[in-house]
Amino acid sequence: MEDGCVQLRPPGGGVEWDVPPGWIHPAPATETLRAKVTELNRARRLP
Repeated sequence: MEDGCVQLRPPGGGVEWDVPPGWIHPAPATETLRAKVTELNRARRLP
């Protein structure tokens, strides 16, 4: 936490941003599954 905010970053990487703690909540199951599948697919393409 920086300045009372939580720093978030997209699952696939990228620029982080600050979010007030009261604005965050667990990701829906569909979004969590999508991020996991994307990561697995990415790992399979690497040599």
